[in-house]
Amino acid sequence: MKEIVKGIFVETEFDGVNVGAIQVEDELFCIDSPSFPRDARRWTTFLGSIHSKPARFLILTDCNGDRVLNVRWLNAPLIMHQHAAEQLGELKRRYPQEWLKSLSVRNPAAGKELSSSPVERVSLSFSKEMKIIGDGMTIVLRHEPGPTSASSWILIPERKILFAGDSIVVGTHPLIANMHSGQWIDSLHRLTALGDAIDVIVPGRGPLCDARSATPILEYLLQIRSTVQEHLDAGKLQESLSDYADDLVDYFPVGSLPIDWIKGQIVRGLERVYQELIVEDYMESTVFEQA
Repeated sequence: MKEIVKGIFVETEFDGVNVGAIQVEDELFCIDSPSFPRDARRWTTFLGSIHSKPARFLILTDCNGDRVLNVRWLNAPLIMHQHAAEQLGELKRRYPQEWLKSLSVRNPAAGKELSSSPVERVSLSFSKEMKIIGDGMTIVLRHEPGPTSASSWILIPERKILFAGDSIVVGTHPLIANMHSGQWIDSLHRLTALGDAIDVIVPGRGPLCDARSATPILEYLLQIRSTVQEHLDAGKLQESLSDYADDLVDYFPVGSLPIDWIKGQIVRGLERVYQELIVEDYMESTVFEQA
């Protein structure tokens, strides 16, 4: 665990997602939860060593299983974007087995501790932006679509720090299976436009970075859109998109993740972009006909 500036702590070494904690006056606000129980226990123990009271809130940058399955360890009310809250609210009594299976494939040893626990409910949600204001520090929760349409950023303007969630990852594959590529690209352009307003980015995965780390993600998304557009223009079917997975997997390090799992994520992302571009082409043709 590292205190990157006074009162702001991050952990980037857990297997799964990065997590953070922010001390504002006499309150502790946590950002995301570890993907596996053993790391969630370690994180909770650390938080207890720096703050005598339970966290005031746990802020989630999305509602994917790797951020949600272990929130119970922090025992704090949840805050997330309203669409993410709605998705979580649609789950039945327990978390889906496919979430457990996906994490267990990524880390079989740590995945043995996972269990389908009761679904946590959200205490607060926001649509565009929400601010938590303290003495000399503001926590800004901002809706910025990325790997999911309900992804969020957490900014601390006075410290020039941004928790970007999985909109930015370093040294690993971005998870694109549930993305809207056009919206994610727009968010990355807004990130780079922040300029000197942000010195440090805490990515969703990987070491601390700065705005330059948006460039490889942006180039990758643009390449995917170009590839799928050429596929569409050639009149090829969606079913053959898997042919591109071998080339796209080489864009980022595979690391400890199973390569077949990554390729599966890539193919699902390609399929989403395929449908996305069909809708965009239809909308453009409709506007042209009306004009």
